[in-house]
Amino acid sequence: MTATQLGWIAGMVEGEGCITKNAKITVCSSDLDVLDKIASLWRTTVQPVKNYSQLSKKPMYRVAVGGKHGAGWLMTIWSLLGERRRTKAKEIIKHWLLLLPAPQDRTQCPSGHLYTLASTVRTRFGRGCRTCNNEARRLKRRAV
Repeated sequence: MTATQLGWIAGMVEGEGCITKNAKITVCSSDLDVLDKIASLWRTTVQPVKNYSQLSKKPMYRVAVGGKHGAGWLMTIWSLLGERRRTKAKEIIKHWLLLLPAPQDRTQCPSGHLYTLASTVRTRFGRGCRTCNNEARRLKRRAV
């Protein structure tokens, strides 16, 4: 993969793409040859867009990559994205990383506090963060 190809993909994501939860990157276009090139680099396939508004008579297509491959691509092109997309990509990657391990394998709570013997409490839902629980109780007491 060349720097030119990475820049080109970043430009396509910036201009025609969408980044959603679960680190899914989708690029839509009516230019099938452009999407074929992206699909070959992402090792995926081009799909026709169904229920597309017929304002234009051109058929629309999309290519998408998600999960660990989408997160990998986001991390690879992150520095080449604009500020707004970079912020969104950072948020999505952080969310994806928290969801990645199974609950029993997570080492920190969603707020970033480490799970240790001293900071972990058992709840009816499983494991919880003592720091977050104490903060929630403090806020609840203040509200009353």
